[in-house]
Amino acid sequence: MWSLRLRFAGFHHPDLVGVARRERWATDYGKPLVRPIGPDGPTGGSCAEIEVARHLRRAGWDAWWSDGYGQAPVRWRPWIRRAHGWQGQVGSLLREIRRARGDGASGGVPDVVATRDGRVVFVECKGPGDRTSPSQLRWLAAAIALGLTSDGFVLAEFDVVD
Repeated sequence: MWSLRLRFAGFHHPDLVGVARRERWATDYGKPLVRPIGPDGPTGGSCAEIEVARHLRRAGWDAWWSDGYGQAPVRWRPWIRRAHGWQGQVGSLLREIRRARGDGASGGVPDVVATRDGRVVFVECKGPGDRTSPSQLRWLAAAIALGLTSDGFVLAEFDVVD
């Protein structure tokens, strides 16, 4: 498994000053807002998952945030492909891992799924205080049981600084 350490500049959305966390969901989806890197980023702040997918795209990968909940802010949707939205080799692989879990659950897919030249890489983004969930561990165990090797997984730990 590869490991990355990332640092993002924080983004302070003017509409969120003094707004309670639970009332901010439509704007920040419960994620730390970061400043988009480059001119093609979303206005109103980005998130680590989108920035990782954007960097992979610039390097020639077909990379998407896999957003398991499907309720992200509209401005982020151009960078999202839900796990069931993948076709071809990646779609088949994701369905096979889900079946191999044996519990019928669809969660646990890493945050970013990327493919290039027949290779698939899964990136899990963890910010300060984030922990790996039991569902993520079951997904990883199923993927490894199917023969996926550790070089196809990346842990991207990040900080957000002002």
